[in-house]
Formats: sequence, C-alpha cells, structure tokens
Amino acid sequence: MRGPGIELSLAIRTCEASKDLSRLSTPLISPIYRLRTPAASFELRREPQGMWDLWVDGTPTLTFAAPEEGAAAVAAKQSGAASWDNAPDAAPPDLSGWERADG
Repeated sequence: MRGPGIELSLAIRTCEASKDLSRLSTPLISPIYRLRTPAASFELRREPQGMWDLWVDGTPTLTFAAPEEGAAAVAAKQSGAASWDNAPDAAPPDLSGWERADG
C-alpha cells in the first residue's frame, strides 16, 4: 500500500536519477594544446580517464600523465614520431609556445 510520503519519496528519487543521467550525457569540455612547426603539427588531447595523448600529424603516439610532460617530450625529440624526432626544428620545453583550445 502506498501513502503520500512514499509517492513523494519515489518522485524525488526519480528526479535525482534523471539529473544524474543528464550529467552523463553532457560532454565535458577538455582543453587541447596545439603546436605547429615546419616539420610537424602536434596536439595534446585529454582522454576520458584523465591521461593526455600526444598526436603528431594526426596520429596518436604517446600518452602522458600531464600535458607539460608531453610538451617536454616534444622538445626533447622523444615524441614517438621519427619525422619530428629526427628533424632539426625546435619546440619550447613547456606549454608556453602551445596554443590552448577548448575541445
């Protein structure tokens, strides 16, 4: 047997559950860092798990815990892409020269 209190409690739970579902369907905006050089184009994109993927010329290469680590790898010529790692071009050792965009 249902009473007014049970129906109200059920309505509140249903409303809370629909709010939780709407949060799941709303995409999270995560920044993307971009760097363009004559030899290659780079992007650092955040994964849903929180790690950062380094993309070189549209191809994913390595994964890092922070975007700063990816920028340092590019500067150290350890990007995982031979086209960049063997090129004479240089990149900044941090994110200072990278363009930030919301993805």
